[in-house]
Amino acid sequence: MPERTRIEPLPLPGYTDMRVVGSWRRRLAVTLESRATAPHRARTVLNEACVAWAIPASTAEMARLVLSELVEASVEHASEMCHVVVEFDRTRTRLSVAGPCEGVPRVRPRDLWIGWRGRGLQGAADQWGVEYLDQIELIWAVITPAA
Repeated sequence: MPERTRIEPLPLPGYTDMRVVGSWRRRLAVTLESRATAPHRARTVLNEACVAWAIPASTAEMARLVLSELVEASVEHASEMCHVVVEFDRTRTRLSVAGPCEGVPRVRPRDLWIGWRGRGLQGAADQWGVEYLDQIELIWAVITPAA
């Protein structure tokens, strides 16, 4: 069972923080407005962090794919903004996206036009889930590098 994420108040859109935590842990945090451009902006900031921290290309590519899925889902369900946190360490990459929501989304019948969505999580993430706290939805995923 993965550890629970502590959900904190969300920073304002435009907030970005890249830091080295300890000798091997890297943490990126950014707050984006919930717009159609949010997945692209998240990937751009993630690319900058991966280059700055010399993250292996295969790990960076998986992280981009999963982050796109998480941010897209948050934009669809959140109303105002989404807060992205990506943490790299020696053994895994943990990605999470939090945003205000108006309740738990309902399962909808499969739509032929959007049936491809979600495959980034299914194909790349080793674990993923959704947590809710006080009208904040947190979508998270964990990926581990290939051996």
